[in-house]
Amino acid sequence: MENVPHAQQEEKCPNCGMRKPEWRGNNGQGFAMGGQTYCCQGCAIGTGCTCK
Repeated sequence: MENVPHAQQEEKCPNCGMRKPEWRGNNGQGFAMGGQTYCCQGCAIGTGCTCK
């Protein structure tokens, strides 16, 4: 069995699970709230993802 280096953990929205490269909120930087960064304001405040 080979030792395969682990890939860097990809950042995802903690609400909807969208990968960071697909985020649309705040010019792709997401919205920070409660110590976490979400893909969009809708996910951050719990009204639903507006990226999809």
